[in-house]
Amino acid sequence: MKKIKSSRKIIYSLICFISILCVILIGIYISLPKYLDSKKSIKEYTVSNNVKGAVDLSMFGSNASYKIGANKYGQAVFKDPESAFKQMKKEYRSELLKVKRKFNLLPISKFNYNKYKNYAWQVAGSEKISKILDIYENSF
Repeated sequence: MKKIKSSRKIIYSLICFISILCVILIGIYISLPKYLDSKKSIKEYTVSNNVKGAVDLSMFGSNASYKIGANKYGQAVFKDPESAFKQMKKEYRSELLKVKRKFNLLPISKFNYNKYKNYAWQVAGSEKISKILDIYENSF
């Protein structure tokens, strides 16, 4: 008799767990495409294009890696964030090293760039890194 009650509890617990897991997965499935679509560059970034913030496009020069667009919320995004990240690492190598040493950080990566974004503006000559990483963050 005790074995039957114990197996019923296990089956009931398993059914509850699977039900909760299904509800969570359905919620993620429904909301994820909307989130991902909002990060895509859907229009050119110009001041007259109802954009948020003021990005100085001249600081990027004519470098193709830093092409900027705007997502559907008007935020500045890189059209190719991977290329922009690689270019920033190459172009600002010495400044990134200064930030890394001053704040005792790991080498910059896609997983810890937020720390560099938060600290770079505090190091002389590294302010552009924070601006680039701010746009990079909006890009995905």
